[in-house]
Amino acid sequence: MTVSFQDPVRVNVALKLGPYTFMKRVGTGFTARLQAINLNTDFAAVSVTCQVKPPGLGISTVTASFVDKPSGVVQVDSYTPTVLGIWQYQFFAADGSGNRLAGEPVQFTVYKNEEDADDDELLKV
Repeated sequence: MTVSFQDPVRVNVALKLGPYTFMKRVGTGFTARLQAINLNTDFAAVSVTCQVKPPGLGISTVTASFVDKPSGVVQVDSYTPTVLGIWQYQFFAADGSGNRLAGEPVQFTVYKNEEDADDDELLKV
């Protein structure tokens, strides 16, 4: 999944990762649809983390927070990307037994700062 932010994501500028909704497929065939996972009853989550993967670097794990557990919504309140390129992040919820629920990986692109580039370079990665 690729997300678009309202404004271009700039290197060394903090942003919010999410909100992200954990989803499950219900029904079959033409009636199949996605439904939010209730993180209280469908999966009794006690914590949530986010793995962040910058281009060419290793994965780091950051603390995330529950925005709305019954609706399956989580986010990272503030994260600062430090290199240009296509990034990936993925949320994981954990229950009290250590079982993990993985969200779908999300990609976004980090661009040069306006102060660091002329107009022709702003959208170059």
